[in-house]
Amino acid sequence: MRKRYRILLVVLLVAVVGGLAWQVLRQREPVFQGQPLSVWLRADRHREYNPGQGPEDAIRESGTNAIPVLLRSLRAKDSDLQFKLLRFALKHRLISGPDTSAEFQNELAARGFELLGSSAKEAVPGLMKIYQQNISQSSQENCLAALASIGPTAKQAIPLLIGATSHPAFEVRYRAFAALGNVHPEPEVILPFLIRTLRDPDTGFKTIAIEQIRLLGDDAKPAIPALIELLQDPGPSVRRSAVYALGWLAPESEQVVPVLTLALQSSQSDALMRMSSATALGRIGANARSAVPALLGALHDPNPQVGPTAALALGRIAQDSEQVVPALTLSLESSESDVMMRSACAGALGKFGTNAGSAVPALLAALHDASEVVRERATTALKSIDPDAAAQAGVK
Repeated sequence: MRKRYRILLVVLLVAVVGGLAWQVLRQREPVFQGQPLSVWLRADRHREYNPGQGPEDAIRESGTNAIPVLLRSLRAKDSDLQFKLLRFALKHRLISGPDTSAEFQNELAARGFELLGSSAKEAVPGLMKIYQQNISQSSQENCLAALASIGPTAKQAIPLLIGATSHPAFEVRYRAFAALGNVHPEPEVILPFLIRTLRDPDTGFKTIAIEQIRLLGDDAKPAIPALIELLQDPGPSVRRSAVYALGWLAPESEQVVPVLTLALQSSQSDALMRMSSATALGRIGANARSAVPALLGALHDPNPQVGPTAALALGRIAQDSEQVVPALTLSLESSESDVMMRSACAGALGKFGTNAGSAVPALLAALHDASEVVRERATTALKSIDPDAAAQAGVK
């Protein structure tokens, strides 16, 4: 009997405390179709609305009037008593009403800012202040998510975001990195930070930094030496990401082609690494001519995906036709080549134009290949190499 009374008391306390918090949250909220904004955000969380009448409309109607409500939700914090009661009630499945926890309110606020997007730019100072108050980890995480949603108009928060990447909590650091990617800092501001991050012990953060460096394009060329060093990183995903980034950033770099060639040929490289290396060399194009012998060798790689990738790279480099065209032709005709390999070879041959004249008989035969993809690639290649032969074969 006493246990039952204790449980009832806990339920009552949770209901009272949570209900009071929920009512405070709903005070002075914008109203849409007779319902407070927080109700619409809750419905969005649980997908409890009809298409065309959802939270997007409520936020759009509320506009910047929603900002004070969202900021207040980000300041929500459960007292120690409330937290213990909620945890107890959840453990014993005693709660059947709406979730009124501070964490849930924080998440609703972040969703609201996501719906507002850049129109919430005036909230940036408030979001920065709330983050710095260190109310809770949940509050900080969702402040960062809100800044990410606001995007480039939140540039004044860049120093805070860079600082947040050193937060002891993984989730906060991750949100800070994501926000930096959305805010798009100036290259001269963000690049030194990203290069330092390449030495982070966490594989995930290094990978994120590599991708953000790649997206900076030509402005990221000072990062090339650091990316080359990452080809020796113990993490396979880091090495592959570095290779991919190098292919984007270094089309004219003499120092990159040799290291990518070595990665393609190394017995320590897994299949994905070899594919990434071949792709990167292909993206560099004609300046990767010295890698042609290695790519020709990769046509016979034991992994069935590496060979086609090498063939496509040879087509993009389009050099040394006297060596490459016969090799691609042989692979196109080989009975051991699968559809991926045949289609890649046909497509690559087309990149050589009239220099691939010796491949015309093989391409004419490929017009009758069982694979539609191979036939299409052969058709395109023939038009590029020998339009007359293509016309005589009925190619349109």
